[in-house]
Amino acid sequence: MAAKPYRLLVQALGRSSKVAIAKYAWSGRERLGVLRVKDDVIVLHAMRWPDEIRDPTELLPEPVELTEDEIDGPMASWTA
Repeated sequence: MAAKPYRLLVQALGRSSKVAIAKYAWSGRERLGVLRVKDDVIVLHAMRWPDEIRDPTELLPEPVELTEDEIDGPMASWTA
């Protein structure tokens, strides 16, 4: 039943070389996405709201000190 509207959207987006912005519900929350055509199908790229984006510095591991022996340790024999 939805095949014709789907094909129409695929053709219209494909011919225009444009994307569509869409709102959709996922896990009880409204989301924002980009629809584009790839290989004759519609692909949804999920976008994030500003409150969902974390500062990447939060993900960095704690700084550690390494000695030359630790750096040259077991992996040094792999390069032989």
